[in-house]
Amino acid sequence: MRIEESIGVRVSRRKFIAWTAGAAVVALLQACAPAAAPTPTKAPAAPPKPDVATPTPTPAPPKAKVVVEQWFNLGGAQAEHVEKITAKFNQQFPHIEVKTTIVLQADLPTKLATVVAAASPPDIAHMGGASIISMLIDGKHVEPLDKFRPDIATLDWLEPLKKVLIREGRMYSVPVNSGVLGLY
Repeated sequence: MRIEESIGVRVSRRKFIAWTAGAAVVALLQACAPAAAPTPTKAPAAPPKPDVATPTPTPAPPKAKVVVEQWFNLGGAQAEHVEKITAKFNQQFPHIEVKTTIVLQADLPTKLATVVAAASPPDIAHMGGASIISMLIDGKHVEPLDKFRPDIATLDWLEPLKKVLIREGRMYSVPVNSGVLGLY
């Protein structure tokens, strides 16, 4: 069944890929966002003692803003969509700032190798190609995702994707889409 038949709307393949990529970014960032602290209940105030000075409470220091740098590997409409999602996320979560840089897929291997060698890689990099992802995982340049979700490697992923993304039971990347462009 085609997507348009199941949801009643015609969606281009590019738009679907962009939506999927954007949703994955938002889901990953929301999973990393700190949980809201429960609101403490106030105990009834005791009457002040006349002879004892009450100390003034020190306000808690403001939370430091978390900055997340992401590289997105597609231009055009997909890049515009990701930038809109990023702006919406930044507005909804003011304590987190996501900065998006467009680094096209053709330039990604060279630029990524450069920043990894300089020990200043982006926090998130969208990339295609099993060889690039395997190189980063095998070179221990990426963090396993199970520290954010312990069961992530056991979820219902396609077997070929598992072979690329999982090492020793630990998953290192989230597949956003997959395809076989040679058939087109």
